[in-house]
Amino acid sequence: MLDAPLAVAARTRAELENLILRQRPGMTTLPVTHDIDEAVHVGKRMIVPSSSLTMALEDLKIDLSAMRDRIGTRSPRGFAGLRGHGCARIQRAKGAR
Repeated sequence: MLDAPLAVAARTRAELENLILRQRPGMTTLPVTHDIDEAVHVGKRMIVPSSSLTMALEDLKIDLSAMRDRIGTRSPRGFAGLRGHGCARIQRAKGAR
């Protein structure tokens, strides 16, 4: 019996990310993840929850190009800035318990 949930394999994760990025216009997808890099890579918005998960502390717009790939998207300064902002906001939320 497993004590911990199974993680998604790297290849499967990449395929799922590509599927989300290729979705049809007008289709809404709500990915839920604990991985900030993944949230910035596939999302158009990142909702940062409170420490109790009962309210949204921030609704951060992800203003990166619609044409994204696993390497190119993570390289520009914009990605690093969004990732850093998301990390900082989550840390502040953890301290507000």
